[in-house]
Amino acid sequence: MKVLAIDTSSPVLGAAILDENGSGAEFNFNLGLRHASHLIPTIKNLLKFASLDLKDIDAFCVSIGPGSFTGLRIGVSAVKALAVATDRRVAAVPTLDVLARNMPHTKDTICVVVDAKKEKLYSCFYEYKNAALKRVSPYLLISCEELLNRIEKLKNDALLTGDGIRVIGSRFKVQGMKDKKIEFVEMEFWYPRAINVARIGMEMLKKGKTVRDIDALVPVYLHPRDVQCRR
Repeated sequence: MKVLAIDTSSPVLGAAILDENGSGAEFNFNLGLRHASHLIPTIKNLLKFASLDLKDIDAFCVSIGPGSFTGLRIGVSAVKALAVATDRRVAAVPTLDVLARNMPHTKDTICVVVDAKKEKLYSCFYEYKNAALKRVSPYLLISCEELLNRIEKLKNDALLTGDGIRVIGSRFKVQGMKDKKIEFVEMEFWYPRAINVARIGMEMLKKGKTVRDIDALVPVYLHPRDVQCRR
């Protein structure tokens, strides 16, 4: 099985191809959310680089959020079109899970934090158990103060990743943590990688966790449905 995965949830546009033996290729470009004009050319170039045609792809994987509203819509729309045109299966991969996969094996609790704007953060907690990365919290839309309280209550030290570090990092410097070590990863690990979308999507496909109704596939925003965005 070969899958083609894309991530358009952040300023980094990513596309990857992965087969079930673990061989793959990926392109990741920080384009500043100019995904609409670059996504399809990136996919075409990736297929050419891998010496493949679209007909060689057995399934598609897409990062469904939370993340950039516009970026997610572009990615989901593209995958829906590709799936309909090729009659292929689709795996819808939560973006926070993708970010957590950036982290190597650790005894610390991994905390993913993504800037959700309006002084809010998208967040989720993960731990390695028996060498497997497991989600240990719901997907959250919370304030910095709420996140600090959750981290304070953790049994383990915490390893933070995601561009929400820009938002919350200064709070740690001001408040600190009494009995807990908090570590921020470097910026190169702050954004989702398309190859991790492919890896998680491959696992989902093997378990039969696919999108049943492609027309009903929508991004995950977490914000209330009545949220108003100023122009």
